Amino acid sequence: MLSELKLDQPRKLRVALVCGSLREGSCTKVALEYVANYIESHADAFHLDLQLAPLPFFTEQNKQENQLVIEFIDQIKNADAILIGTPEYHGSLTGVLKNALDYLSKDELKNKPIALVAVGAGQYGGIGALDAMSSIMKNLHALVIPYQAAISSSHKVIQNGEVVLNEYKSRLEHVAEQLLLFTKRISSTDIQHQTVAA
Repeated sequence: MLSELKLDQPRKLRVALVCGSLREGSCTKVALEYVANYIESHADAFHLDLQLAPLPFFTEQNKQENQLVIEFIDQIKNADAILIGTPEYHGSLTGVLKNALDYLSKDELKNKPIALVAVGAGQYGGIGALDAMSSIMKNLHALVIPYQAAISSSHKVIQNGEVVLNEYKSRLEHVAEQLLLFTKRISSTDIQHQTVAA
């Protein structure tokens, strides 16, 4: 399927990665890094690290004046697609990720392809977080790709900083494939519309 990405494109796609975990070596970071490595042979993947560039609690004043916030919003706006990952806390996404998403609006996310990954410790871990993120993205008129990855029983799936189960490697690779293919098609459509308008 990724052979479709070899068709002529005016530039490489830019994919932003946003992680809702601040813990060093977290399972969520490992999962996103696995997807990033898969993406990088076809697109430019870059991390928006909420640990290295922590965003203050949301206020309208911070949105207008805080330089880290301004840069975060600008990076999201200029990305062709976004991959968002979070650990599941109490059946939802983390507070640090929710705070970051509160700074975004339809101006940055309308019709932007979004892929979602969630990590949880329990048998059905991650499903609640996927639902929560999907709801937020849909409210912002983003285009959430249908295929999403919930990594349940994460302590069995990710060990010593690596994804060790082939089933979950395949899931994460499929997320990357679907995001890239969907984004390429959206970008091609936009280019065609711009050409016709010119």
